Amino acid sequence: MSFGILLWIDLFLLQFKVLPTSSVPIMLPFNFTFQLFSFLVDN
Repeated sequence: MSFGILLWIDLFLLQFKVLPTSSVPIMLPFNFTFQLFSFLVDN
């Protein structure tokens, strides 16, 4: 599980490094993905 979280954080940071100007539109789908990921981890 920890590897998946680290991988997700890596992808999250990569998005901000590649597209810093459009961080706000990118945050929305990532926030949804994070909530879905958290839901799967809890269950």
